[in-house]
Formats: sequence, C-alpha cells, structure tokens
Amino acid sequence: LKSSFLRALFTGDGHVTLSLRKVGGRFYLVYCVCLSCRNRKLQSQYKKMLNDLHIKCNQSPEGLVIKRKNCIKLFKNKIGFLNGAKIFKSPYWKICEKNAILNTICNFNRISFSSPDEGWSYILKKVKQKTD
Repeated sequence: LKSSFLRALFTGDGHVTLSLRKVGGRFYLVYCVCLSCRNRKLQSQYKKMLNDLHIKCNQSPEGLVIKRKNCIKLFKNKIGFLNGAKIFKSPYWKICEKNAILNTICNFNRISFSSPDEGWSYILKKVKQKTD
C-alpha cells in the first residue's frame, strides 16, 4: 500500500533528473529522483515512508531528493513511476518516459566524458535502448 501511494505521488509531483556536470576537465553523470513538496510536515511524513522502505533521501526547501545510486535502485524496484508517465518540462527529455530515465540511471556505471557532446550522445543512446 505504501509503495502504491508513493508511486502515484512521485508520478504526479516527482521527477527524475539525468545530466552532466563538469569536474576538472571531465564531464560526469549526475542524477537524482526528486519529489516537489514545500510543506515540511508532509516532507517528514514522506521521508519516513521512504525510510521504511530503506530508501534514504534528503529534505530541501523544494522537497525530497534521492541521490545515492543504491537508493535510486531501491526506489526503482520498490516504487518507480506509473507506466507511461512522461516528462514534459525538460528540454532534454521532452515526452520521454520517467521509468526509461530511471532504468538508464540504474544501469550506468561511474563514467566520465571528455566533452558534453560525447556525454549526451552516450546518454541519449542508452535511454533510447531502454525505450525500444
């Protein structure tokens, strides 16, 4: 029941992010699963529900953030997003399924790229493989 509630909640008010960050001269993958919620009391209740499923997250003024890859994998396996839920607001992932990005994150190893173009080419190829 908890997982079903959280799945619906994250599908409606959550998002998954996959992008690149430059560190030194290399570009690395950065990712997270987030839930938008500014109400601190609700944040605490949702965080407890996630913790009950062994999914660790951080609270921010904007909501909850799951950053650790092992916790994102637990989120994928225990909660996930409703099938068919699409990303609409991102310029990179427009009309892509949230679960496709989530699956891609869970299958990445730590990898770096020499340029953003190389990184995005690799990411888009992997996401496409998850949607075919």
